[in-house]
Amino acid sequence: MPAQMLTLITVDVELSPGFHERHPDDLSTNIRSAYYGDRQGRWGLRDQLQTLQRHGLKAVFFVEALSPVVTGLGHLQDVCALIGDYGHEIQLHTHPEWFSVGRDQSASLTKPMWMGDLSAPDQLEAIRAGLGNLEAAGVTNVVAHRAGAFGANRDTLSSCAQAGLRFDSSYNATMLGNPCALNQDAEQTGPRQMEDIWEIPVSCFRQLGDRPRPLQLCAVSAAEMRQALLRLRSNGTPVATIVSHSFELLTRNRERVQPVHVRRFEAMCEFLAKHSEQFVTAGFADLDPSVWQDYDWRASPVRVDAGLTALRYVGQAVGRLYE
Repeated sequence: MPAQMLTLITVDVELSPGFHERHPDDLSTNIRSAYYGDRQGRWGLRDQLQTLQRHGLKAVFFVEALSPVVTGLGHLQDVCALIGDYGHEIQLHTHPEWFSVGRDQSASLTKPMWMGDLSAPDQLEAIRAGLGNLEAAGVTNVVAHRAGAFGANRDTLSSCAQAGLRFDSSYNATMLGNPCALNQDAEQTGPRQMEDIWEIPVSCFRQLGDRPRPLQLCAVSAAEMRQALLRLRSNGTPVATIVSHSFELLTRNRERVQPVHVRRFEAMCEFLAKHSEQFVTAGFADLDPSVWQDYDWRASPVRVDAGLTALRYVGQAVGRLYE
């Protein structure tokens, strides 16, 4: 068992293309609900950043950087500045739906839903456009990418490598086939080198019925999160990847705080801070692939106790009362 396991707390930060299509003249609501929390400004990025800071944790914010094709750069600059003020890492997130939402349809990229819907040259164009927007927003040292909705394919990885990136984190075992097209003959549970880039999967565990469940705040209980992390470490997994979104601590309509998810977020931070000698929160720029050469990316997936999953079902029922 390794003394420490690197732990990536990843947060996808994105405006809603669908909301913009329905309400093209209401960018302020889209920005507020995506980045800054409920109508009172609670439990958006600022509260999350302050909680991470209070516990001495590092996180990675995958900031969607194609929306400026429609909305302009101002919102991207603001949110990157906020994250940067707290010293966290910013990496590239791409939702190519923005190319079809825009009123100007002259761009060569039109009507995609996922990155994998694009040709390899258009994927490279999209990734370079996103990197250019992040650079214009003052972001440096971008080394990683995550496709929106995990909708990547092998061309995505090749395009990332051509654009100079070293890591991708679009592999999610719970979404294989559609939209995640990074299919292979065995489930990937740890880092793997593919297409001249390192693929860092979203961490999963097996639940009732042997189905994979992602380590995502809105998808697992605090107890499942703790046990899965402990078992991943015991299993020799070198890197664990947790997923969340900037708006994940709100109700589905993003109008109010979702207290069940807030408690999970706080419990996760408390656990990682308390056990920092075992779980070292890190960014992609901290990763050293040379230490993974002997790691088998097909290592057996971990499982959590069925009783914890049953308790999560109870918690989910309670959570629906707030929706």
